[in-house]
Amino acid sequence: MDYKIIIVEDEKIIRDSLMKFEWDTVQSEIVASFDNAITALEFLKENAVDAILTDIRMPMMDGIEFIKRVRKDFPEISIVCLSGHSDYAYLRECMQLGVKDYILKPTDKKELLQVFYQLAEEKRRVTETSNKEDDVVLQKYVIVKAMEYIEKNYQRSIKLVDVADSVCLNPVYFSHVFKKQTGVRFVDCLADYRIQKAIELMQDPALTIGAIAGSVGFYSSRYFAETFKKRKGMTPSEYRNKVQN
Repeated sequence: MDYKIIIVEDEKIIRDSLMKFEWDTVQSEIVASFDNAITALEFLKENAVDAILTDIRMPMMDGIEFIKRVRKDFPEISIVCLSGHSDYAYLRECMQLGVKDYILKPTDKKELLQVFYQLAEEKRRVTETSNKEDDVVLQKYVIVKAMEYIEKNYQRSIKLVDVADSVCLNPVYFSHVFKKQTGVRFVDCLADYRIQKAIELMQDPALTIGAIAGSVGFYSSRYFAETFKKRKGMTPSEYRNKVQN
């Protein structure tokens, strides 16, 4: 996506010249230009932009006042100043207002494009970081909801596709996210949870191993015993006897 810029410059010759720069070479686009700051402010109320290239000395509202208004109402917008004056007072005030750069006229095209290239790259990096952070948050949310699904449904047959559907994800992608976030496969996590629940039920001597297997979602006592031994190193009966003794 192009970096969206508006130009605010009262001198038409300069404004037209700026519009002809090769902005596409720095992933940028001039979406509008204005000969005064007041009209530019009206535009900003209805349109989102990334940056403003503005003159300092202009009629109706000068660049300093314009920058102050932008900083107050649109703090996320980057600002670059153009000026025919190297007056230190102007430069200092612009820097205090958070202006990204202060470029003197006549404008060096290469210098100006380089400034906006850096701003566009900065936005791209921030956006990528934000997207990655959002993706991590989403993935963690998926795991929380998946574990809630297991806790509520472990006693019955559960397929990976069922859980993926419950969090509105493709089963293949869900499987990838689950392994990435938990370090284990979904089927192994489900089996571990069922085994833990089975161990809790073993505290009741009135329950048979077969009854326990069915209560925690295993379709057969034999499969339950094989799964239990694989994870605990002994059969369910051996484990129960060891704990009771």
